[in-house]
Amino acid sequence: MRRATPIAIWAIVIATAASSCFASDWNKQLAAEYLDARQEAWFAWRAPAKDAGGACLSCHTGLTYLLARPALRAALHDATPTKRETALREGITFRLESEKPGRMFKGRTKEPELTQAAAVQAVVETCALATGKAPAEMLAKSLDRMLQLQDAQGGFPWFDLHDSPWEEAKSGYFGGALAAAALDMAPAGYTDKTEVKRQIAAFEEYLKREFSAQPLHHRLTLLSASQGIGKAVPADVRQATLDETARLQHTDGGWTIAELGPWKSKGNLVENAESDNYATAIAVMALQRAGGAKKSVESGLAFLRTHQDAATGAWLASSMNHKYPPESMMFQFMNEAATAYAAIALLESEKKN
Repeated sequence: MRRATPIAIWAIVIATAASSCFASDWNKQLAAEYLDARQEAWFAWRAPAKDAGGACLSCHTGLTYLLARPALRAALHDATPTKRETALREGITFRLESEKPGRMFKGRTKEPELTQAAAVQAVVETCALATGKAPAEMLAKSLDRMLQLQDAQGGFPWFDLHDSPWEEAKSGYFGGALAAAALDMAPAGYTDKTEVKRQIAAFEEYLKREFSAQPLHHRLTLLSASQGIGKAVPADVRQATLDETARLQHTDGGWTIAELGPWKSKGNLVENAESDNYATAIAVMALQRAGGAKKSVESGLAFLRTHQDAATGAWLASSMNHKYPPESMMFQFMNEAATAYAAIALLESEKKN
């Protein structure tokens, strides 16, 4: 199998951000405080799926928090995990030890949603364990659970709840990118097993076969998440996506949500022609990690540095699906993801400098 370095790209920034001495003009402390506050609100909210292990690890709130918050801690020279980092990881452990995968989504009792729920939970939680440097035995167990849910096409079942970008018709490929990141960090010897080799081969074929048909968002997620299994996609095809991304960049250094599509419009903000923080963070992360045009990376980073909200510490973004009231939890989901990914991109750039 094609392997990345022993520590995959998403984990590198966590271990190295503390050593950065590059001066920046964005507020790391305020970004960390915003993300912490959003986790407190998420755990208190009655709507998320919950079990004895706590609230679910959502793509927009929980997973992005576990990807970004340790990196921010390192940059702020704080070695102690936050209360919610600990709680989220304890919840993953609790569910991993359960006999019934997918227990988080108890309302999904009929197929195909029953299997989709189990796969979404397994993929997202395995990615979080892998990037969080979980013990080898625990990560292997989670990888086993994830691979048991691989479908006949080589990928993983996923929710289609008609919500872009994480729960729409093609979001299974986004899930595949998370699965690839987890497999890149498999414990030593894990991928040498005969059955695992077969499963990985089918997965790599799926990634190659379906790549060009994906929205740009999902393609960029794979290029950003995996420099190991993700390289199953031919180099010229990956480069074409990086070139396409650079061509779409606006003169202000940003990208729009619409350009990461195509998406099915719901009459909300998909057609918005203004550069968007979430879209820009996703594009910059992929270009930076996968060797995209340096000029595009620098312009995108400059956009992010100047678009942090001074009052909240967040990078503000808008839902692609609905017009939510500003006081609602749902209004914050894209802000949470944009803030996490913008912080990761900026921290990684500071390390390189």
